[in-house]
Order: sequence, then C-alpha cells, then structure tokens
Amino acid sequence: MAHARRWWILPVAVALVAFANTMPGDFVFDDVMLIKRGEELEDFKLERIFLQNYWGFDREDKNYRPLTLLSYALNHRVTEAAWAFHAVNWILNACVALLAYLVLRELLEWAWLAALGAALFAVLPIHVEAVANIVGRAELLAGLAFLGAWLVALRNSRPNDPGREKPGLVIAAGCITFLGLLSKENVIAVVPLLLIGNAVLRRPIPWKTFLATGVAVALYLVVRELALPGMQHVKSSIDNPLHLADAPTRVLNAVKLLGLYILKILAPFTLAADYSYNEIPVLPLKDPVLWFWAVSVVAFFGLGARLSRTRAPLILLALLFFLITIALVSNVAFPVGAMFAERLAFVPSLAYPLLLCALFKSRMLRGRGRWAWPLFTVLILLYGTRTVVRNADWAEGPLMQLRMSRDAPGSAKCHNMTAGGYVLLASEATGKKKAELLQKAEASVRKALGIAPYEKAQAKLGEILLRQGRHKEALEVLLDVLPRIHNEPLVLRHIGECYNHLHRQGNPGSAQEGLKYLDRYIQALAAIGRRDAVGHMFRGLAKGMLERLDDALEDFNTAIEIRQDLPEIWSNRGYCRFQLGFKLGDISGTLEDYEKGVEVCVEKGLLDGPPPDESAARFMERIYDVHRKVGNKDAAQKALEKMAEYQRKAAADAEAER
Repeated sequence: MAHARRWWILPVAVALVAFANTMPGDFVFDDVMLIKRGEELEDFKLERIFLQNYWGFDREDKNYRPLTLLSYALNHRVTEAAWAFHAVNWILNACVALLAYLVLRELLEWAWLAALGAALFAVLPIHVEAVANIVGRAELLAGLAFLGAWLVALRNSRPNDPGREKPGLVIAAGCITFLGLLSKENVIAVVPLLLIGNAVLRRPIPWKTFLATGVAVALYLVVRELALPGMQHVKSSIDNPLHLADAPTRVLNAVKLLGLYILKILAPFTLAADYSYNEIPVLPLKDPVLWFWAVSVVAFFGLGARLSRTRAPLILLALLFFLITIALVSNVAFPVGAMFAERLAFVPSLAYPLLLCALFKSRMLRGRGRWAWPLFTVLILLYGTRTVVRNADWAEGPLMQLRMSRDAPGSAKCHNMTAGGYVLLASEATGKKKAELLQKAEASVRKALGIAPYEKAQAKLGEILLRQGRHKEALEVLLDVLPRIHNEPLVLRHIGECYNHLHRQGNPGSAQEGLKYLDRYIQALAAIGRRDAVGHMFRGLAKGMLERLDDALEDFNTAIEIRQDLPEIWSNRGYCRFQLGFKLGDISGTLEDYEKGVEVCVEKGLLDGPPPDESAARFMERIYDVHRKVGNKDAAQKALEKMAEYQRKAAADAEAER
C-alpha cells in the first residue's frame, strides 16, 4: 500500500522536468500587454481585477476571470521578473499532472497505470502554449478546478457507497467549480461530465454534487453580469473566420477541426501559436475534402462509442470526455473567439492517455499489461523531447514572433506579428542593421495585408513607414486607418510623431496638428489609467517646436518619471533645459541629463552609431557643444576625448563581431 501511494511522484516529476526550460522565458505576446504593461495589476487595483473583463480596455469581450488576474497581481507583489510568473505556471502544471493521476487512479483502480497515463498527459507538446505562455495560466487554473471538481464528484459516487454523498465533498465540488469559473469559463463543462461520465461507468449519479456545480455556474453568471453589465463578446473574423460562415458551413468545418485537434495531440510535428485567418481556410459545403474530414471524425467517434459501449465503458468515457471538454470552444454549437488554438486542448487532451489506459484495462488487451511500460516509456520520451524543444521557441518574444509566420504561413495575423518582431529587434539596432530589419518588417506586414487587409496590419505598416523615415507615406496610411480601428490609441501617437517630423522638414503648422493628436493619445491613456513615456516625450517635442518650453519641460519630466531607460528622453529634456537655462547662464541641468544619457547608452551597449540613433558618443558630442558654447575649454576637450574613446571601442567591438 505504501508503495502504491508513491506513484504520484512519477507524473509530477515528469511535468517538472519537461517544462523546466520555460523558467528563463520572457514575457511573450499577450503577456506583454496584459502583465508586463499591466500597471493596474502591478498596483493591485481591485477594480481592474474584479470589475473589468479579462483583457481590460485593450479588448471588448465578456471574459470574466478575476481569479487569474488576481494571481498575476500577487505575482507582481513578489517580483516583476518574468521568471517568477513562469515559475508559478510551472508549479501549477505539475499540480494539474497530480490531479490527472488522482482522477485516473479513481477511474482505473490501478495506481501504476494511472501514473503512466498522467505522466503521458504531463508531457504532451500541445500543452506548451498553456504552460510556456504566462497568460496560459487561465488554462492551468481551469484545469486544476475541472479535474478537482471531477475528482470530488467521483469520490462522492463510489459504487461501494451508493446514495451517500458527503456534505463536505458536495460543498467542495461547488466551491471548486465556482473558483474555476473565475479562472476561465470553460470549467462549466464539468457539469454535464458528472452526469454523462457516471452514467457511462454505471456509477451512482451524485445528484447533490451535480446540483452544487450547477449552482456554482448560475452564481458565476450572475456575478459576471453584475461586474460586466451589458458587455458583449466582440466577433473578429480575423481571429475566427467562422463568424462569417452560415450555420451548416460552420458546423461541418468545426467538426473537421475536431480532427485537427486529435491530430495535433497525437502527432505534434508542426505547432503554431496562432491559427487565425487564413491558416485554416473555411471550406465551402460543396468541397469534398470538408465532407471527408467531417464524416471521418463522426465515424471515428461513432464507431468507437458503438464498439466500447458495453465491452469497454472506459474507452467510451475517453471519447465522450474529449467531446464534452472541447464542446464549448469547438465552434460547433456557436462561434467562439478563436477558430483553433492549441491551448484550448489542454484539458481535452487527457482523453488520449485515458483512452490508452482504458485499452490496457479492456478485454482486448487483458493479460498484456506488461506492454504498457515500454509503450508509455517510449511515448513519454518522444513527446517529452518535442515539448522541451517547443518550450525553447517560446523563450523570447521577438524571436517567437519571427517564427510565427513560418509556423503558420497562411495566417495574416502571424505575418503581422512577425513584422512586429522585426520592429522590436530594429528598436535595439542601429545603422544598416536597423534599416535591414525594418525592410523585413515591411515585407512581412505587406504579406499580412495581402492575405487580409485588416486594420491592425495597416496600423503596423504605418508604424514601420514612420520608423523608416517615410513620414508622408506613414501619415497617409495612419490617417486612413484611424477611423476604422478600435482600442488602438497608439495610432494617435504615431500620427503625432509623423507631424513632428514633418515640422522639422519645413512644413509649418505640422507641430500644432501633431500636438492635437498627441493630446488625444495622452487623454485616451489617462481614461484607462495608463501612461506612456514616449507619448509624453513626443508631446514635449511638439510643444518645444511651438516655443512652449516650460510646458515641454513638464512633459519631459513626466516621461522620465515613467521611464529612465530611454536615452532619447534624456537627450530631449537636456536640450529643452539648455534652451531654458542658457539665457540664465545655468547649464547644470543640461549636463546632468546628457551624462545620464551616456550611462543609459553604455548600459545598453550603444557606444556609437549614425544619426539619428542615440549613442554614448553622440551624448559626449552634445556635452562638448554645451561646454564650448559657455567657454569651458578644458571640459570641452575632455568631452571630445571621451567621445573618441567610445567611437574606438564601438569600432573594435564591430570588428570583433565580424
């Protein structure tokens, strides 16, 4: 008995080992928007956690997940480092593996087989998005709640103790279900599973437990409506093109996608972070391929159910478990936010190891239990290796974004994300390298627009043209997309930047026009409780161009209060302080800012580079100019010598890289 109690160690250890390399990962994709830039969560604002939808003001939907948001906020209280957020996901995933073992042991009654099944579940590569991506925590918490509530229900309906549901377990099932729904709404699938699962296994129906979970669902829906009154899910035909399909077309394509989920679970050779338009084309009703897939999927489940109904109820349970847990996100009954997503298969994928375990318990493989060990060992090693490799893909945001268009070449959104990755890399580069990265970004975003001319890709094109110095073209694109894009205040900032540059190029009146858009941008952020250092910097520049130096200095001060790691902010405030102080003979503030700019550039390795890129050498050149203008010859000479030193060091570093 003592030996049997230790079988839980196997799936937990396997889960910890398989996902250990997610720990050094960075914030990626939605992690950045929701967590890294989530000032409201960092400040532990209860209104943001309990009275707003999951994505906040960035998206309009009715996803109410305050428990998941609370977990991020608590993470922030410990540290803002990405590794700490990944560590929580890592531990939660191991806990899910433990619960999977306990559920399988309850169903199979063989601890060793349950341990093998749970270990296999723990290493499935289709789980990577849910574990390596921090915002996948919603899936992990929901998985904990789902399996926890099911386990409680199973223990409250054992055949040897019929009709005696323990009140404590009834209450526990209701509470776990409610908390799970506050993490992610797909926990609702546990309610039908309690009835159908017990009916298939011929176990007594735990009616009180079933009622408790039903009450939990009703309570969640009431709480959600009170927190998000009148809010509706916004339908995006880019994220899910099935929104545009008629019902028969949608249903058949959704059934086909069930087959794709099974394929990705069993044979995860190619995985992708996104499957939006047009990676998986919506096939018309007259397409024979659509009918082949749909009929094959229906036949698979139908034949499996027929063969196992009486002879192997656990096999039937595995098939029904997959269908029940995937139903809410399958697009069969109604279109959901995503057409297809690997993270959505996190809990449903338990059907795979359950099916294998059920086969070894069935009459078909009776007496061949010794085959289970080598089979499961090989599968765990193969899937585990694929998982470790896939984890590494999620380690860095920009590099993962570059992968997206290779993983899903038909997706407009993926090409747009790849363009964003090149822009991020370009922001850290200088000179020729920066220009090359921006050219690649432009090529990627134009591929996205070739697939689907949607607003976010057009906004990204405008940003890229702006970064390339093609300000008139950028302004034309951005002004065109502005009336059609929602919840993207950054477009306002980019328009303001374009006008600032045009003013410098001799277009009078551009600075005043740019200031209008920058004011709108700052106001839009303030309305949702956010601030942007770069936005305040560009507004300060616009005010400086209009000779409103005191107002400009106020914006620069705000920018530095928000962020101290951007050399261009120190450069612009230093110049503003020079304009204000030179008349009064006070240049100390200017020199302080320029010297701070040198420090920031040295920390970032930006020793020298061509204009307009900031570098330590350029800051020393400014310091030289300031000293020269006020007649400090010795200080000016020292600044020149330091500038030359940075230039030599930069040249030596460049030569070493070559």
